[in-house]
Amino acid sequence: FATPEELIKSGVVLESTKTLSYHEVDDLLETDDYTLVDVRKASEYIEGHHPQAINIAHTRLLERMEEIPTDKPLVVHCQAGSRAAYASALLERFGHTVLFIDDNIEPWISEHKYQVNH
Repeated sequence: FATPEELIKSGVVLESTKTLSYHEVDDLLETDDYTLVDVRKASEYIEGHHPQAINIAHTRLLERMEEIPTDKPLVVHCQAGSRAAYASALLERFGHTVLFIDDNIEPWISEHKYQVNH
């Protein structure tokens, strides 16, 4: 495999996505300058989510791309980061500006009591 330096020398353009932790998210969302996209499956979302979050499972993003707002950068998250990484790359491929949360959601959900009453 080529190193990043070798790829750059060969003319490949590398993209990078800004990575956040959950403790950085609250301040961003207070500004109303970002759209929060929760890419967990619906059953996980129902168990607890941020009230501003749009929920589209990472496996459904491609078929539901028209539901993703284009007027603001996206803050993308899942349970622990792996699905959000995939979703972030896909959304960037479609022209979205993305900030990716690479962190465990459970402490954030518990701290803010983002639980949904069943």
